[in-house]
Parts: sequence; C-alpha cells; structure tokens
Amino acid sequence: MFGVGLGEGPDASPSPPGQYRRMSVERLHLCIDVTRDGDAIAGTVTPGSGAVRKFSGRLGLFSTIDEEIEGIAPHGEPKESKDVDG
Repeated sequence: MFGVGLGEGPDASPSPPGQYRRMSVERLHLCIDVTRDGDAIAGTVTPGSGAVRKFSGRLGLFSTIDEEIEGIAPHGEPKESKDVDG
C-alpha cells in the first residue's frame, strides 16, 4: 500500500537481511533535585554544563528532561518549565 511493504516504516530505508543500521550512542549526565509537597513536585535539572533549569510539576520535569536530551534547551539564563495541570 502506497509503496510501503509490511513491517517497513514509510521513511525507513530497508537494511540488507541480517544487517542492522548502527545507532550512535551519546551519554548525557543530568542532576535532578526534586522537592515534594504532597502530590506537587518542583525542583531543578542541572546538565553537565552546569546551567540550572527549574521545573514544577511532573510534566514540567518530563519536558525539562526531554528538552535536555533533545539538545534544545537554552543555555545561559535558566528557563523554568511549568506543569500545565498544576
């Protein structure tokens, strides 16, 4: 269907049988400091660069970690991530 065989992603190039495409491995060190007040959490995430990022709420924590992993976090002035639910 639409030029895609079973078990293949539409944007994935097939590898020869028995061979796997190599993925690069990158290690990222994050220091996470969490303060819990009942069900609410807040704290900081500090990557190896030392740029402290504040967060509040679980979604704020998850998005801060995700931004650091994806390398899209601003460096320099700390950014605060807030939970949309809290």
